[in-house]
Amino acid sequence: MTQPTIVDLFAGPGGWSLGLRSLGLEDVGVEFDADIVATREALGLQTIHADVRDIPVDAWKQIDGLIASPPCQTFSQAGKQRGLADERGMLIYQPKRFIEAHLPDFVAFEEVPPVLPMWNEYAEWLRDIGYRAWTGILNAADYGVPQSRKRAFLFATRNGISPEPLPGGFAKRPQHRPDLFGTTKRKWITAAEALPHRTDLPQWAKERPATTIVRSFCPHVVSAPGYRKAGDGPRQKAPGSFEVTLDEMAVLQGAWPGIPFAGSKTKKFSICGALLPPPWAAGVLRHLVQPFMEMAA
Repeated sequence: MTQPTIVDLFAGPGGWSLGLRSLGLEDVGVEFDADIVATREALGLQTIHADVRDIPVDAWKQIDGLIASPPCQTFSQAGKQRGLADERGMLIYQPKRFIEAHLPDFVAFEEVPPVLPMWNEYAEWLRDIGYRAWTGILNAADYGVPQSRKRAFLFATRNGISPEPLPGGFAKRPQHRPDLFGTTKRKWITAAEALPHRTDLPQWAKERPATTIVRSFCPHVVSAPGYRKAGDGPRQKAPGSFEVTLDEMAVLQGAWPGIPFAGSKTKKFSICGALLPPPWAAGVLRHLVQPFMEMAA
């Protein structure tokens, strides 16, 4: 079977790509940062080193699936939240021209939660041109990632498949119990379970997943729950926070030790922090790419 053409316009270090690979599919990513490109290439991921704004819509004869995680720094609570007032914020509208030109079978967008209103606007436009669309906030911990990371997603389809994501197989419960569908959900994976060699972790890490892994402001520090209240000190001094190595950080991102992140030590942590957890990517893409998986079987 010919592989479908799936394009990720803001590819990052490869979370979407690795998720797709676990499903037996490959994509091609567009990425501007040289160190991130080097990381992707070391992982064997197809990559175009370019600014998305410089990519013509006819660079591909056909796009079957379009993925985008535009830069989040201008919307993130960890930044100045200048949003669309920042030039990077306007990149969020770049995917629209590729959708208009190719009408891909599915669209999958991801960003920090404050972007949800913009995803809602996108969804209305997609419905106007014949798509079914879903928007909402999902948590990586519900998909087997040892990290409580919330992000805003938009999924849209035009091939009869429901855009609503399948529920994750993990839930915040102290014990296993059947859900409404008669299946059994496992409890969230705690940070301590993911890092069993770390006997020095604080008590909270033994009871719940890690808090959100970040890519800036001491990315090697996993902050304690509730950090960033008014008057809180710096991350590295917040009571209950703990430091991690690059390999440990990768594990908390749902990946594995030894990923060849490129760049300086600080840049490697930053790139790891930008990784969309691959199990999460696979979990939310599975229903969207099911027709392609069936054709490949």
